[in-house]
Amino acid sequence: MKRKATRKSSSDVQRYLGAAGKFVKFAQKRTIFTQGDSGDSVFYLKDGVVKLSLTNETGKEAVIPLLAAGDFVGEGCISSGAPMRMATATTMALTTALKVKKDEMIRALQEQKEFGDDAQSRQCFHE
Repeated sequence: MKRKATRKSSSDVQRYLGAAGKFVKFAQKRTIFTQGDSGDSVFYLKDGVVKLSLTNETGKEAVIPLLAAGDFVGEGCISSGAPMRMATATTMALTTALKVKKDEMIRALQEQKEFGDDAQSRQCFHE
């Protein structure tokens, strides 16, 4: 899967987020979060592939996008203000992500205007 060269590198994201985040590793086919979970953090993908999916009341699953390095996952808890996850995020490969608590991400977006503007203009956010 080819990614746009305009995505921020993990070092750029770390510079903006400072010590706010912590890298975590997920094995293949692991659930990062489930639809309906509390939206308490955002994940920046350093590497790997993540599938976002929605499940309706009858149990039918719809895959939204596949995400890869340079994408954010779970930012719906910030952008929509929803207290719960609107989708399920599942790894499709070994994945490393920078996990940032919701309040720390909001702080970084407010304090680092360039970071927030860049993320929004490049549509780096998904969920």
